[in-house]
Amino acid sequence: MQFSTLLLASAASMVSAQQFGIIAIRSGSDIQNSAVYSNGEKLVIGGTYQSTDYEVKDMLLLANGKPVEFGNGANIVDSEGAGTRDIEVNGRDYVYVPNFQWHACPAPEGADYVYTVETANVCGDAAIPFAARAMYKDEKPVETPAETEAAPVETPAITEAPVPVPTGGAVVTANSTIVLTITDCGEGTQCVTKPLPQPSQVEEIPEQANGAAALGVSAGLAGVAALAMLL
Repeated sequence: MQFSTLLLASAASMVSAQQFGIIAIRSGSDIQNSAVYSNGEKLVIGGTYQSTDYEVKDMLLLANGKPVEFGNGANIVDSEGAGTRDIEVNGRDYVYVPNFQWHACPAPEGADYVYTVETANVCGDAAIPFAARAMYKDEKPVETPAETEAAPVETPAITEAPVPVPTGGAVVTANSTIVLTITDCGEGTQCVTKPLPQPSQVEEIPEQANGAAALGVSAGLAGVAALAMLL
């Protein structure tokens, strides 16, 4: 158990030792994704400062190699052993400072930066709370593969296979219902085909009509027989 704890602590210290930048995360505000710099005295937002290299070492936050002391603000200190401890970058890459909430307060008039990193009680309602996110130096943007056009699919041409003509008998073409009869297909002579006439359709007499006709004939014969007996 102790060995596992040591391994986890060692891994955390290795990750924390990496250099990173800090950006402010506050959706809908004008500080969203703005860089947090060190001007040599305190942490500020905005201005024309060059990027600041941060790292967590011995549980201290170092800005360009100097410890940061968090109180009412975030001040850079030079004295040995100074600085706020127990700082860490959590699993979501946010910089956690115990007993401190990150806020941006408007800079004083004439300052060469826009905001200072303070606590909410420094500037009251003007304070903008934000989360401090670590952006590691070796972090690379995710490359989106370029879209490529799909290769055209070639459709093979459809060809009709020749239908062999027999030497006799009848053949029916694929696109016709006419029956063809081979009349002459001798050697050296071109085969000649003639269509057979379509069979005529014979109407069938309904059974009821046939019965009526038979009944009429029977009645006629009976009448003739009766007349003969009278004569």
